[in-house]
Amino acid sequence: MVEHVFRDSQKSTEIWQLMNFRGLTMSPNSNIKDWMSQFFYNHSNWMGRVIGCMLWAIWTDRIQFLHEGKQRPVLERINFISSYIQELDGIHMRKSNTIVEETWWKVSQAHTVKINFDATYNKKESKSSSGITIRNGYVKVLHSKVSLHANIPTSFAAKVVACLQVVELGFSVNLPMVEIEGDSLTVIRKMKGDREDKSEIRPCISDIRSMSKRFEKCVFKHALRQENKSTHILATKGLKRQEEFYLSNAIPGYAEQSVEINERMLGFPVTGYPLA
Repeated sequence: MVEHVFRDSQKSTEIWQLMNFRGLTMSPNSNIKDWMSQFFYNHSNWMGRVIGCMLWAIWTDRIQFLHEGKQRPVLERINFISSYIQELDGIHMRKSNTIVEETWWKVSQAHTVKINFDATYNKKESKSSSGITIRNGYVKVLHSKVSLHANIPTSFAAKVVACLQVVELGFSVNLPMVEIEGDSLTVIRKMKGDREDKSEIRPCISDIRSMSKRFEKCVFKHALRQENKSTHILATKGLKRQEEFYLSNAIPGYAEQSVEINERMLGFPVTGYPLA
């Protein structure tokens, strides 16, 4: 029986706590094989890699102590786990021929709130949905929103409409300084430029540019898809379910895991949100 090594030892308990996985530890009567099977079935591949690496680090530490008398500090093990996961993620990105500098959502600058947006488009029905999250510098979700739109001519138009929703929402909740992030580089470049747009959605683009100047500070930034994951999930589910919502200090359960991953990787306590 090896379950006590991963569950009951002081060092393993500290690792579970510092990695903010305390609620996922094995129960006293759990068999490790059954517990791992259930965990991998119920959680994402990324979460599985993290847990697998944690168990490996705990077991390696135990073996080194028994055979060599070595005991490494807990924080050293935490750094090892984090570094190894980042290395695995880097290998995955290189295999997919994607050039990535950093894939995790980043905190905003001081006194600035970050608004992320994405859109999902149904070409056949000319419909789209926009997903929006507003988060503070501690990664906490302040607002989340999904809106449905009809008569949308292109996927590019869907992204622009979502960006307009962001600016309008920022004003409605009285945000003075904002960073607006989306994973469409074309849209972000349009918003940062000052050339007159001649596309069919130029009124939207003009409105966004005009309204953004009314903030004390408004910066448009391009985000990688992984950084924008929570809003992508919101937009995709919203279009599929044909549902709209607006939540304060909450995010739907199906997108909560992506936010919790950001909290863990950035070293913030996992907040937990009301069920929605």
